[in-house]
Amino acid sequence: MTTAHINRIATAVPEHEVYDSFVVFAENMLEDPRLRSVFRRMASPSEISHRHSFLNPHIEPECAMAFGPGLTAETMRFHVV
Repeated sequence: MTTAHINRIATAVPEHEVYDSFVVFAENMLEDPRLRSVFRRMASPSEISHRHSFLNPHIEPECAMAFGPGLTAETMRFHVV
């Protein structure tokens, strides 16, 4: 019987740091100033300082706005060739 061996274990961190961009994006999605304030209070003590993604957080503004409520059709315009 052949014995199986683990030859290598590797990890990788995606290149884009996205936490600060996410906080700004999420806050701007909230229209109610009270909800924005609550969100800020929740995000601040979360002690999350790094969040990485393979998605680039620095996308075109018109692209980012396509992710608003009720804009699925507009969002799909950026994904369909």
